[in-house]
Amino acid sequence: MYVGLLFTLSLSMLALPGCDKKDKDSKPTTNSSNTLETGEENKAGKTPDKPDKPGTPDPGKPSTPQPPQTDPALGIQWVKVEGGTFTMGSPDDEKGRYENEGPQHEVEISGFWMSATEVTNAQYNAFLEANKKNRVVWEWEKAKESGTNAPDLDAKFKGDNQPAVMVSWENAKAFCKWVRNGVTLPTEAQWEYACRAGSKGPFGMGKDGVQITAENLDDYAWYKANADGVTHAVGEKKPNDLGLYDMHGNAWEWCSDWYGTYPADPAKDPTGPLNGNDRIRRGGGWDSEVKNSRSAQRAGNSLNQKFNMLGFRLVAPLVP
Repeated sequence: MYVGLLFTLSLSMLALPGCDKKDKDSKPTTNSSNTLETGEENKAGKTPDKPDKPGTPDPGKPSTPQPPQTDPALGIQWVKVEGGTFTMGSPDDEKGRYENEGPQHEVEISGFWMSATEVTNAQYNAFLEANKKNRVVWEWEKAKESGTNAPDLDAKFKGDNQPAVMVSWENAKAFCKWVRNGVTLPTEAQWEYACRAGSKGPFGMGKDGVQITAENLDDYAWYKANADGVTHAVGEKKPNDLGLYDMHGNAWEWCSDWYGTYPADPAKDPTGPLNGNDRIRRGGGWDSEVKNSRSAQRAGNSLNQKFNMLGFRLVAPLVP
C-alpha cells in the first residue's frame, strides 16, 4: 500500500533576489543549448502523531519515523514513501518503449523519505553561497559554475522556485553532502517506485487514484507540448498519489545508480551496477516528448555533464 505523508518543514523559501512574480505565486516550493532528448540513444495520508517533545517517543505508542531534520530555512518538504513491491520496467507492448526498459522484474523497496519537489534554484543557491563563503575547496571548485552560476544558462531558467538545472551528478551529490541528515540521491528503483505511486501503466497514479495518461499529462507535467521551452516553478502541476510533484517532466532527475542493463531476477532495494560510464537520469524534462516522460523511461549521462534540462530531487532513510 502506498501512503504519502507530506511534511512541510518550512512554508517559505529562501528570499533570494530576483524572484519573479510567477515564482512568488507558485504552489509548493521548496543553459546551455543541449541535445539531452532521451532514450537508449542518449546512453554515449495522515500526519503522524507528534511526541510531546521533539525526539521523545510517546511511551504508549510505537516510535514514528520523523522527517529528516534538515535546515528549515531551505524549505524542503518531505513525503513519506511506504515500502512495498512493484514491477520495475515496461512491458514489451508499451507505446514508446525502449529496449533498455526491460526485462521487467519484481523489486521490493524499503520505505524512505523523498522531497516533494525537485531541488529549486533558491535551495541550490544557498549551497553555492555557503561553499563560496567557507571555501570548501572540492565542493566549490566543482560547483562554482553550476546551477544559476553556469555562464551560459539563460536568465529564463533562474527563477528562485524553478528547478535547479545545469547541475552535474557530482554537484548534486555535493549538495546532498552539504544538507547532511542522510540525504542523498534516489536509487533508480526508489525513483520509479515513487513515480508510479501504485500504477502499472506508462505513467504514475495521480492524486486520488486518477491514472495519469498521455491524454491528461498536461495536468501533471511540463513537457515539450506545454512548457514553452523553459522549466517552470515546482509544484504548479498536480501531484501524484503520494504527493510528489513534477515526477514527469519539468527537469530530468539524477539517480544514484550507474547506468546498466536490468537483471531478470527479483531484487530487494537494488542499487544498480557496481561501476559504469554513465549515471542514470529519470522523468523527462521540459523539452521531452510524451514517450520520454513515462515512468519506466531511463537514460544515462556521464557524472560531470550538465544540461538546462537536468536537475535532481532528494531522498533520506526512513528512521525513527
